[in-house]
Order: sequence, then C-alpha cells, then structure tokens
Amino acid sequence: MVKPVRTLLLLFYVMCLSFVIMVVSPKEINLGENMTLNIFTLDDLYPVKTQETPKANITEVLDLQKQLDSVNNLKTIEGQKKEGVKKDTSKQPAFEKKEFVKPTKYVIQYPDESTFPLDNFFDALYQIPDTEELIRVLHYGDSQVEGDRVSSYLRKRLQKRFGGCGTGILPLVEKQASRFTVTVENASNLGKFSLMDSPPKIRTDKYGVLGSFFMFTPQKINDSTKQEEPFQTWVRYRKTSYVLADDPISRFENIKVLFKAQKKIGIKTEIDKDTVLQNEIWGTEGLSIFEEPFKAEYDKITIRLTTEGTPNIYGVAFDCNKGITLDNIALRGSSVVEFSRMNREMLQSQLEKLKVKLVILEFGVNVIPNPVKHYGFYEEMMYKQLRYLRSVMPEINILVVGVSDMARRSGTGYASYPNVTLVRDAQKRAAFRAGCAFWDLYEAMGGSNSMVAWVSAKPALANKDYTHFSHKGAEVVGEMLYHALIQEYDNYKKRKNIEEDEATSLH
Repeated sequence: MVKPVRTLLLLFYVMCLSFVIMVVSPKEINLGENMTLNIFTLDDLYPVKTQETPKANITEVLDLQKQLDSVNNLKTIEGQKKEGVKKDTSKQPAFEKKEFVKPTKYVIQYPDESTFPLDNFFDALYQIPDTEELIRVLHYGDSQVEGDRVSSYLRKRLQKRFGGCGTGILPLVEKQASRFTVTVENASNLGKFSLMDSPPKIRTDKYGVLGSFFMFTPQKINDSTKQEEPFQTWVRYRKTSYVLADDPISRFENIKVLFKAQKKIGIKTEIDKDTVLQNEIWGTEGLSIFEEPFKAEYDKITIRLTTEGTPNIYGVAFDCNKGITLDNIALRGSSVVEFSRMNREMLQSQLEKLKVKLVILEFGVNVIPNPVKHYGFYEEMMYKQLRYLRSVMPEINILVVGVSDMARRSGTGYASYPNVTLVRDAQKRAAFRAGCAFWDLYEAMGGSNSMVAWVSAKPALANKDYTHFSHKGAEVVGEMLYHALIQEYDNYKKRKNIEEDEATSLH
C-alpha cells in the first residue's frame, strides 16, 4: 500500500518539474512549415498580462462606425414617419449626386504612377447621363462577403450617387448564409450546380457569372404516350427588415431572367398580392436574357417557370434601366483559383451582354489558417486567374481587395495570424503583375490585431470567430471601400480636366 505522504511528494516533484519547464521553455516550438506546438508558460498563469494583446489603432474605424449609426438612425426615423405613404417609383435619383467624401489615406493602389487600371470603369460612370445605360459591377468573394455583406452597402452608396436600383443578379437556390437584403425560397425540384462542388455534380465548364447554374429536375415521360410532360418550379424573393425605407433595393424597373434553353419557357411573375405578369419566351443557342420592363416597389416576388425541356437558369435580376448595379457573388471555400474553369466564350458573352465594367475580387480568408513561410505559389495561382479574367474581356477593370485581418488563440487571448501580411503581399504582387488595382483592407481595418479590436468594439464589428465581419462591420468596410473608389474617381476627373459643380455633403 502506497503511503499518502509518498503520493503528495510525487505530486510536489511533478509541480516543481512543470514549473521549471514553464520558466525555461519558449512559448512556441516550430515543428515544421505547417505545424507549431504552443507551450503553456508562466505568463499564461496571469490572464491580465496575456490579455494585453497589442492594441490596433482603429480610432478612425470607430469614428466612421458612429457616423454611419447616426445616419442610419436618422433614416429609420424618417422611414417611420413616411410609413404607409407610397413612393413615386417613376422618379429616378439624379445621376452623379454630388457629395463630400472625406479623403482617406487607405487609397486604391496601382502598379505604377503611369497606369490607371480603373479608368474604363470611371469612364462608364461619368458617361451614364449620356449613354443612359445600366452598368454592372461583379463583387466576388469568399465567405467574408457571403449574405450580401459589404456588397449591399457598397451597392446602395453607388446607386445613391450615380442612379440605379434593385438587387442585382440573385440565385434561384441559396444554400449558405441568408442575405441581409433578400431571402430566397425555392421549390424542392430546383437544383444548384456550382463550380465549387467537389466532386462536381455535373461535369461542365459553362457556368453563369454567379459561378453556378440552376436546373429543374429531369423531365417526366408519360408512360402511355411516351411524350415529355411540362413541369413547373418556382422561386420567391422576400425583402428583409434590414432594408430601410429609402434604400434603392426596395424598387426596380426591369425584371431579367438569364437562361439557356432551346424550348419554350413560360414565366409567371407575382409581385406582392396585386400584380401578375405572364410571358412565354424562347431561347437561342447561347445565353439569353429575358427582360420585363415594369416599375414597382415590392416586399415579395414569386417567379413561376413552366417548361418542356431542361433549361439552364443562370439567375434573376431586379434592376433599374440606367445607373449602376452591383452583384454579390460569394464562393464559399474559394481561394480564387476557380475562374479558369468557366468557359471562355460563355463568360465573355455574359460579361458583354450584362455590361460589366468592374470586377471586385475579395478573397484570402481560406488561405490564412494554414500558415507557411512563403506564398509564391499562391501569388502564381492568383496571377493566372487574374490574367485569365483580363484575357476574356480586357476592357473590364479588376480591383483586388486584400485579405482582411484574422486572429487566433494566443495564450489566453487572441492575436493576428502571423501570415496575414504574407498573404496580403502575395495578392498585391499578383494584382500588379496582372495590371490590376489593389486596395489594402488589412491596413484599412487598422493593421495587426485589428480583428481583435473589431470583435471587442461596442457594438461588435466582427464575429467571435475572429474572421468574419458583423453586419455593422460589413457596413463600415463598404463605406471605406466606397470612400477609396470615389477618391480615385475624383482623381480621374482631375486628370481628365472635368469641371465639377460645387459638392454638397451627405454626412
């Protein structure tokens, strides 16, 4: 029988040995390029010290957040006063509504001082009053932009200045996070096929600009006549409570259905409870866009499709006839290596018919969690994708948004991943090599440990996964990106010697 005193003595020796290890051991031991062993040290016994993670300077971010809150609160009050009053949907906002935008030091960067890789987009913006066209921006990203985050706010800001309305292109099936702006419901016989499917459900490279397409379930065959029977499906879009009374997303002037089919399709559109539109359309060999001019505000829209074949549907858009729109396209799990899987001719046709003038790429959060020492491989992969997109339609401008800050456990606190700047730098080099513009979101957030500060902010600007923005944080990012774009647009007008009317402040 072991005496109690020996047990206590053994525990004492173990505690002494552990204490020595905690004192002399390093905090981390590198076991290889992709693996680090964290050692519990003496510092970890004092939570107060370990929680004192170096703080990021996000004073400007917090000031901007307070400013946005005050503006949104004012709009909510005004919207409540106008409740029950129907707007005149025939009035389009004045093009290029002048405003004062506070200059930002987090500017959009170019490969060199002699090239201006956003000027084609700025040309199209400036010419909207003359062309009276609707120009389009595609905002691609990973889960950081999922749910129309960042995109919805940037869309609203651009539309209030340059005209435009609506949601942009929407999917028929939403498998991931719901959008802040519009919820998507659909019949059970609608299927989504994405270039992100692994393994692919259908082997094809002819995806739409959403990186996917949607199909009905296989047609039924009548056993007695051996003839194909028409079958039906439906999709419903509901505006969410996040949409304020004066938000341009509340209205539209044109309904578009993007599809590819060689047989007749019946389209029945139900807008709220009192409006029903019915049409029959035929497709062509390539991409077809059905348009139904109709001005309305809405809370709920249901689209019912009837067909005898199996068409590919690429999306539904609620747009204005002129101005600007922006489509939110989230590719969850992507590290921006999928675009070259899209068929060149099909993609080119879509970009041209949709009048796309700018593509924004916002990726990187899927690269960060597995740190390595060098990111030349990632730079090369991204460069090849950018070069592919530029080769499809060289006149379309591309803006690469650098990866946001991300944090992980460090002792009993949190700190930025050590490789965030390495990934950011690889993205910047790839963008410049491909002749694209670059905006540094990491620095705009506040740099090192800014994600920790965003999570701790009141109200929180990021979620407690220390990766994704909250709704308010996404608004702040959208506003910062808008400021950077407008600052460059103003620089463009100065270079072109374009006279400006006196600007008025919206803030």
